[in-house]
Amino acid sequence: MEHLTKTYETNIRLDGTTASYDLEEPIEIIQISEALKTKITQKYLEEIIQKNFIGEILQSPPLYSAVWLDGQRAYELARRGEMRTIDPKKRTIYEFQIIDYSWPTLKCKITVSHGTYIRSIARDMGEIL
Repeated sequence: MEHLTKTYETNIRLDGTTASYDLEEPIEIIQISEALKTKITQKYLEEIIQKNFIGEILQSPPLYSAVWLDGQRAYELARRGEMRTIDPKKRTIYEFQIIDYSWPTLKCKITVSHGTYIRSIARDMGEIL
């Protein structure tokens, strides 16, 4: 099953981040202007998805991931404060559908290739926004 295409239903928060890009670490709320919040409509998000998150992408796994680095899992190094860079990998996003959107939560369904990190998609979307 590990190497198969997978479909996830997830919620992406657009108003904060964590060191692990999931809820394992405390959320750092990001101050966002009302003008930007108004700009982030479902239509705008759909445009960003089509432009950046459909088809083959280069994705950097999170530092808190099971990727092997020098014989150790990246999350083990990250938890010890030994932050490293992880080379981006080619991944494919087959489908990215918005199920519901109400600031700051984007509920979506995403179908991806093996090895794709949904939390890295959330991180990348936040950086684009």
